[in-house]
Amino acid sequence: MTAGLGYWASNEFFDQTTASRKFRRPFARSMTASVQHRWIQTLPKPFDLLPEPPIADPAIRATSRSTGAVPKAGFNELVPELDVSNLQASLRFWSGLLGFEVAYDRPAARFAYLVRGHIQIMLCERNGNWEVGELSPPFGRGVNFQMTVSTLDLILMAREAANWPLFRQPNDAWYRTGDREGGQREFLVQDPDGYLLRFAQDIGTRPLTEDRT
Repeated sequence: MTAGLGYWASNEFFDQTTASRKFRRPFARSMTASVQHRWIQTLPKPFDLLPEPPIADPAIRATSRSTGAVPKAGFNELVPELDVSNLQASLRFWSGLLGFEVAYDRPAARFAYLVRGHIQIMLCERNGNWEVGELSPPFGRGVNFQMTVSTLDLILMAREAANWPLFRQPNDAWYRTGDREGGQREFLVQDPDGYLLRFAQDIGTRPLTEDRT
């Protein structure tokens, strides 16, 4: 196993010595040219070569060199920040498979602010600043992050091409919301550190199938 690549480090998708080649090959077989253009991504330029070691001082990290800008829609009122084991491995997953873009970053601080439509999330390589207890894989035990997207198809195609495992296969789920049921097509997947992510596509509402009140 390659050291420092997180929970799914053994997956060949994150073999850094041949990451670009392995990342590109499967898409050519299973995706159209337009989908390849959308999903075949390398690391954002500022993260190609990261300084070693990372900045230790929290105040200096917070004000270190940055590229990009605040998200066009502004900041969401709630934005999770995930401690990750290796930012490069995480960006290959979040950008390459899930289609997130880096709104802005602080490469020397190992920090990236990601957006995908209305979804926003922060990734920061572990530095101990926010850790309230022992952090061991899989990270994020006891929580899943639900993210609503217009379609699941692109993410699922990218996942299949990269042979990335799913925690739960796509299924139609219905949840009672007052006097109706809301439906969504959903699947669950873990990121390189084991954080559990639930992607959902709205499939409408329906009357109650059974009133259990």
